[in-house]
Amino acid sequence: MVLLRYILSVGLLVLLLACSDRAGQSIVYQNERGHFLLLDSVYLVGEELRIPFVHEGHLTRPSLLVSNSQTDLLIAAEADSSVFVLTENHSNRAGIVLLSLLGQSRLLDERSIAFRPRQANGLIDLFTGPNTVMAGTGAPIMTVAILRDEFGNPVSEGTLVEYTNTSAVGIGEFLDTTKHLCSYQKFYGGELRDKHFIAVASGNAHSRQNEYRVESAWPANLQIQLEEFFPFADSRQVLWISTQPIFDSFGNEMPDGTLVDFEVWQEESQIAAYVSKTVNGIAKVRIQNPSTSCLWSINASCRNAVQSNVLHLEFDAIVDKIAVQFQEDSCQFLIGPVSSSLGQVVPDGFPIELRFVSRDFEYYQDLELLGGYCSYKLPREQFQPDKDYDCEVISGGVKRIIRFEL
Repeated sequence: MVLLRYILSVGLLVLLLACSDRAGQSIVYQNERGHFLLLDSVYLVGEELRIPFVHEGHLTRPSLLVSNSQTDLLIAAEADSSVFVLTENHSNRAGIVLLSLLGQSRLLDERSIAFRPRQANGLIDLFTGPNTVMAGTGAPIMTVAILRDEFGNPVSEGTLVEYTNTSAVGIGEFLDTTKHLCSYQKFYGGELRDKHFIAVASGNAHSRQNEYRVESAWPANLQIQLEEFFPFADSRQVLWISTQPIFDSFGNEMPDGTLVDFEVWQEESQIAAYVSKTVNGIAKVRIQNPSTSCLWSINASCRNAVQSNVLHLEFDAIVDKIAVQFQEDSCQFLIGPVSSSLGQVVPDGFPIELRFVSRDFEYYQDLELLGGYCSYKLPREQFQPDKDYDCEVISGGVKRIIRFEL
C-alpha cells in the first residue's frame, strides 16, 4: 500500500512539471515581437540593400520572405545580426516587392518597397514598319523603341528619347518620352523618292539604324522613240526602241526594274509583245524586222497606268528583182542577181526559199545568197521524170515562179 502511494505521488509530480513547461513556452511565443527599421520605400535596382530589424521575445532568429511577381525568396538571419542583406542578384528586378518578417510562430511585420529601374543602357530595340511607302500618299511609318537598363528592366515612365531621321534632304531630330514601357514616333513619306535612316538614343543607350524608303508613285508620262531603224523588210536587221525617262507626277524617276510592256500591231492584229525593265528610268527593246513589206504600229504601257504615243513604221521590200534560170542538162537552178530597190545586190547571207510544188508533191529548200547569187541542184530521187513542177523562188517578200519538167 505504501509503495502504491509513492508511485502515484511521483507520477503526479511529473505531470505537474510537464504542464508547467508547456505554459512557459506558450508565454514565450506569445511575447515574440519584431519589426523592420526601413526608412525608404523606393530603391534603385542592382544595389545591395541592408534591411535592419528588431526582434524580441524568442531565442530563434527570424527569417525574411522576399516576394515579387515572379519568385519568393526566404532569407534566414545570421546569428547575432539584426540586418538582412539583399545582394545585387536579389534586387535586380524592377517592381514592387513585399518583405515579410517571419517569427517562430507568426508574421511579425510586413512592408512593401519598390525597386525602380536604372537609366537606359546597352542596345535599344527599334522596330520600324512598313519599310516602303509610295511618294505623295502621306502613309505613316511607325517606329517603336523599347529601352531597358543593364538588368533588362524597362526604363521608367517619362524617360527622354532622342530620334534622328537622316535622308538626302537633311537631318531631322525629334524628342519623346517613354509611355507604357516604350516610346514611339510616326514619320510620313513625302513627295520625293528617298531613303531614310532612323536611329534612337537615350543616355548611354543607342539603337541600330532602321531604314525605310519612299518610292516613286505611279508613272505620269510615257513617250517612246526610235533609236535605230532600218526601214526594209530584212529579218536579219533589228530596230531599237526606247522610252524617254519615266517620272511620276512629283518628278521622281521610276526605280530600276520597273516593267514596261511593248506591243507590235499589224493590220489591227497584235503580232508581238515584249517586256522590258527600266534602268535609270529608261526602258529599251530590240525588235526583229519583218521579212516582208508591211506597216507596223508600236506602243507601250507602264503598270497599266499610262499609255505611250504610237510609232508608225513602214518597211519596204528590200528585194526588187530576182533573176532565175533552170539548166535542164544539169538539173540545176541558178538564182541571181537578186537586187534591191536601190539597184545594188542584197547583202551576203540574205535568205532565199525554194518551194517545189505539183499536184500531189511539195518540197522546200532554204538557201543563202552570196554576192547576190546562189545555185541549187535538184535531187533526182525526190522528183519523178516526165512530170511538170512549179518552182517558187521567194526572197524579201518577192516571189518568182518558174515551171519546169524533168
